[in-house]
Amino acid sequence: MPPSVFDAFKEIHAHEAVLAFLAIVIGYICNIHLRPGRFPGTALWIHGRMSSDEVRSEHPAEMPEPTTGQ
Repeated sequence: MPPSVFDAFKEIHAHEAVLAFLAIVIGYICNIHLRPGRFPGTALWIHGRMSSDEVRSEHPAEMPEPTTGQ
């Protein structure tokens, strides 16, 4: 094969990588930052705390087990 074919393959692969990166970034932004229940965001990134209701709805496996009081 002539070298120009390999150059074309490299160019196509570079553009494909950029498109894949953009798809991941746009998908992340839409799913994390722009989702309807959280838009325009929360102050979690400022103080690092979530209310117990948020933890219960978004991270149910991280909720502590209820104590029986024995």
